[in-house]
Amino acid sequence: MPTVHVEQTLALVGGGEDHLTDAVSVPIEGVQNILPRSAHGEIDVIIVRAHALRGVAGLVGGCNGITVENCENQAAVEVKSLTIVAAAGQKEDAAKVTNRILAGGITAQTKNPAKVEDCKNTGSVKIGDAVSTISLSIVGGVAAYTDGNVIYTGCSNTGNVTNSAANAKLYFTGGVLGSIGIYKDYNGDSSVAWKATFTSCTNSGSVMDNANCATAVDHVVGGVVGYACINGVTIDGLTNSGTVELSAPKSNICSTGGVIGHIRQYQQSTLQNCTNAETGTVTINTESASLYAGGIIAYKAVHSTETVTKYRLHITILDCDNKGNIINNGTASTDIRIGGIAGQLHYSATFGALNSNVVSNGCSNSGSITSSSAQTESTRIGGIVGQAADMLVNVYDSKNTGSISVETTETLSELYVGGIGGILGTTPVLDGCSSNCTITKSGNITAAHGAALIARSSSSKTTIKNCKVAGTVFDETITAENFGDF
Repeated sequence: MPTVHVEQTLALVGGGEDHLTDAVSVPIEGVQNILPRSAHGEIDVIIVRAHALRGVAGLVGGCNGITVENCENQAAVEVKSLTIVAAAGQKEDAAKVTNRILAGGITAQTKNPAKVEDCKNTGSVKIGDAVSTISLSIVGGVAAYTDGNVIYTGCSNTGNVTNSAANAKLYFTGGVLGSIGIYKDYNGDSSVAWKATFTSCTNSGSVMDNANCATAVDHVVGGVVGYACINGVTIDGLTNSGTVELSAPKSNICSTGGVIGHIRQYQQSTLQNCTNAETGTVTINTESASLYAGGIIAYKAVHSTETVTKYRLHITILDCDNKGNIINNGTASTDIRIGGIAGQLHYSATFGALNSNVVSNGCSNSGSITSSSAQTESTRIGGIVGQAADMLVNVYDSKNTGSISVETTETLSELYVGGIGGILGTTPVLDGCSSNCTITKSGNITAAHGAALIARSSSSKTTIKNCKVAGTVFDETITAENFGDF
């Protein structure tokens, strides 16, 4: 197997344009940072760059306004070590914290406008544990990072994707794409009409974040897309069949999804026709503050109160199917949110009802959910949605047949678990939904609430119609008389 072997020496010298300006082994006119595909042997590259965003890839390190079509990378791409040289007058620590390291099988960075179509990566992609003390570590099987008016379609990854950088401030890892946009790169201004379209992409390689951090930071892992933060995103027809695992010893907020880790919205987004296969097991092993996991998406948030009011955000989740099991062995000091389709659908405002609507239409889950952890405050788990509080939530024609098991090794203050949702609100509507599953609990739980459909609504105005239930909740067989709450 050919290898793109990169030993990086990065220099911060100030200034720099918003594109990459690398000296590389085989320069090609008109495109920056070409690492040629090799039939055999190793390619050793020394890169010196004057920009804080560092990219390494099998084919194209980074470019603005690029189209990449029908390309394949078979090389293993690994960033094995990193040396950062501070600019004149700059402290070494300051140099380290401004560095972002990107690794991708085809591209490291593509920016507005960009199109990557029908590209395939079969080589492993990794940022190694000798890379340390950086601001951001992003790894993707096909691409690490993209933003702006970008289109990714028909791309696939079969190589293993691993993010092992030590002591970064933030981690994004995805089977096909590590990150669409980066949080705080955008301010929600409506004049920034950037849109991202990500369609018909597949991953079958393992996706792993096993970064060792001395302090707790955020980790985002997705079977196909790690993180999406942009002014409107359309995600359609993504499929994952590879294992997805977060095994970082410590984390702050961790989001682990079978297809997508985290979406942070500024404008309306659509997520549809996505599948996590039976082999797409999602596993979490970390000590965290907040833990989110989902068979399709782990966590959806919006940026601010101003953004919520201004854009009346709406995420539509249509016809998504999860068959993969979700296994949580991690701990959380504050909250655990797990769903067969979505773990947590949330907004970041602190006021009452959100001017938004979240729709789960025609979704199905057959994967089991197991949460065995030491957790002290609250756990909310649902066959479709773990928690979607403080917003309008409509769940139509969705089905859950996956079992749910909760075990705690320490005292758990409260548990809400339902065949469809743990907690839903405000004024939720369930129409045409069905749940036939077994829900069990064990351990010391102060207040346990289980239900065939939803364990709790944040509003007294809850509508449930045309729904069917069967199975058991906390060892009680569901009947027409007791299906509400055990």
